[in-house]
Amino acid sequence: MSRTYASLDANGVLAQKAVKKLAGQSIQITQTTIAHGLGVAPSVVIVMARGNALVWESADADSTNVYLTGAGITTVDIYVGV
Repeated sequence: MSRTYASLDANGVLAQKAVKKLAGQSIQITQTTIAHGLGVAPSVVIVMARGNALVWESADADSTNVYLTGAGITTVDIYVGV
């Protein structure tokens, strides 16, 4: 499956339309599993860190979850879409 990644511009506008926002998710230094509720694997996963810690997708998102890991404990907003 191909995945499209996008980001927010300086005005906070999504560069790609997202279906759902998962706000205020706490990301740990071990893999964190976040349920997205879409029912299918998202084709768009956007991660906006609220702090300075690096966050990455540690495994491909599936039909139920997004998997993220952080270089430090931080809070993120996640946007997922199909």
